[in-house]
Amino acid sequence: MMMCGCVDGGRDGFTGAEWDVVATLSPLPDVEYDAEAAPLGQKLFFERRFGGEITVPDHDLGEVGESGKIACADCHVPATWFMDTRSSPNDTSLGAQGRHGRNAPSLVNAIYHRSFPWDGKYATIAELMQGPLKGPTLLASTEAQIAGVVADHYQAEYDALFPETPIGSFDDTPETRAQLMANVGYALEAYQRRLISRNAPFDRYVAGDDGAISQRARRGLALFIGDALCVECHNGPALSDDRFHRTGVASDDIGRANVEGHESLVGYFRTPGLRQVAETAPYLHDGSLASLGGVMDFYWRGGDTGNPSHPAVAPLNDLTADDLDDLVAFLATLTGEPIPDELTEDTSSP
Repeated sequence: MMMCGCVDGGRDGFTGAEWDVVATLSPLPDVEYDAEAAPLGQKLFFERRFGGEITVPDHDLGEVGESGKIACADCHVPATWFMDTRSSPNDTSLGAQGRHGRNAPSLVNAIYHRSFPWDGKYATIAELMQGPLKGPTLLASTEAQIAGVVADHYQAEYDALFPETPIGSFDDTPETRAQLMANVGYALEAYQRRLISRNAPFDRYVAGDDGAISQRARRGLALFIGDALCVECHNGPALSDDRFHRTGVASDDIGRANVEGHESLVGYFRTPGLRQVAETAPYLHDGSLASLGGVMDFYWRGGDTGNPSHPAVAPLNDLTADDLDDLVAFLATLTGEPIPDELTEDTSSP
């Protein structure tokens, strides 16, 4: 390992102040998870019998009128960083009864966010699970259907985890429906808390291996924390400030305004994290940009609709095409180790 020269207490050509910023971007902190609940959550993640009735003709997962054909894993494909590579096109996901209006983000390292999904409607992944499970454009399931599947195929595991509310006590009342969804969401979150990817080339670089990333990627990193202003919103180890911004995306989706009801928040969306971003195209909340090059061009021109909410989203006329390529090279260094095979396997009950 070759160490490059330091500048003012910095490293590898970065000043001390610049390196202080770089050091805030790595490593990812540890994540706790319930080791007893995670295995059940993994099974439920792959459970297609949760899927409600398909109403879309020519669906790739089943015929109109069929149910039990769609699982969480069909829009968050484990083999491709838990993002949607099944739907065609995959800018947004095709569910049981139509297309969802938003791009399905990767679930890898998603637990580091403080709200979910793009509009921050839910505070936890456990709460978030109610949306896709019951939403008509995704699984289109019901509490009664979910309870039936759990009772028929996972009763022993479920009851062991939730002895105070065993599945046999489900009587399709508002109280038991809410408890069922909370329990299922808890197990699904426990599993997703294990979907952590570490040791990206960038992490190794920050830890002291100057050869872990290329010279082009280092230039991109300098731009990321400097003239390109990316770090203003993409900060911390997950590369997201977890705040909501309007970035100039031309879209009918009102975003955060749908949660808080304030017209002033129309078009605001949570900053996405950038871990494994090079592997998870397409981009933006609507999946409208197919490549990182397209994302760089979008921000270089300051968005499409103008009036961004953050001063960092402004035309970057001083950046060259080579600068944008350097930024893409840096983003490619944020892909860590793959999720272990045992966590990508379909373990659902036959």
